[in-house]
Amino acid sequence: MKQFQLKRKHHYVWAYYLKGWAEDEKNVWYISKKGNPSFDSVRGIGCEKHFYKVGAVSKGDIELMKLWLSGCSAELRSLHLQLIDIVCWAQNKAKNLNDIALSKLNVDLNELISNNLFENYMSSQENSAVDVMKKLRVGDLTCLDDKEERWQFSYYMGYQFSRTKRMRDALIYSVKISPFDESVKVRWLDFYSKHWWFVCSFIGTNLSKDIALNENRKIKILTNHTDKSFITSDQPVVNLNPDGKDGENIDYYYPISSDRALLILNSGLIDFCESITDANDVDFLNKKIASFAGDTIFAVNKEALLAYKNEFNKREYKFP
Repeated sequence: MKQFQLKRKHHYVWAYYLKGWAEDEKNVWYISKKGNPSFDSVRGIGCEKHFYKVGAVSKGDIELMKLWLSGCSAELRSLHLQLIDIVCWAQNKAKNLNDIALSKLNVDLNELISNNLFENYMSSQENSAVDVMKKLRVGDLTCLDDKEERWQFSYYMGYQFSRTKRMRDALIYSVKISPFDESVKVRWLDFYSKHWWFVCSFIGTNLSKDIALNENRKIKILTNHTDKSFITSDQPVVNLNPDGKDGENIDYYYPISSDRALLILNSGLIDFCESITDANDVDFLNKKIASFAGDTIFAVNKEALLAYKNEFNKREYKFP
């Protein structure tokens, strides 16, 4: 039965999203692990086995989760605690019913919940964004005038920033190079290896509130009229704020196809015309994408990919 099918391959870049660079609706150009230009199915890239696997939540893990929540508003803290409660409830339910499921259905519920729970959660977010993405890709921004649609899409956007392999690897690397005692490092590394889903959700949910409620934000769709196409990467949402990570606000740039991109500007320090006719603007945005990429960049054709291979190879963050 389909509901008992174990999902081992977890996507951190949405296949439907990558179709915005697939001229045949199926395949896209990207940089392979060996550093070569490759052409492959959108369904076979931007993924990793067990990426969102949910580890067993212990009392000690909950204590560490609450440390993450200590600076949150009451509203955000409540949202995060709800997700923790859902995960704990699902794990307890699976544990109690596992013997029956094994004997009658030959299904390991513990393994099923561990592998499928958060991957399904990500899939439900993606499915809720399909209609909005279709409209944005034809330049229709009015879909975000509806408060409910805007809230839902803000939630989706927050996770597109937080859910990636680059974000996870950066977090793990920051612990490894920290000055903490080795025992502290081991504890946090163990926590992150089991509960990346929690950190991903924490960051994504907090960002989504910022996107949805910041009254000073400016939302634009950029339409590319140049002969240089937009590229994207396995870190599809990047911050354009000139002050970078030290800035007070995030200016979100999210390419949605080879000829359109979404801007959510908050800082007032950077802006673009909605109709882009200067290839230098496209080049600037593409270089931002390439420099903040994790393991690869994506393009509509080989020529567009190779144009930013050097920038990609020079990217600031490469995590061992």
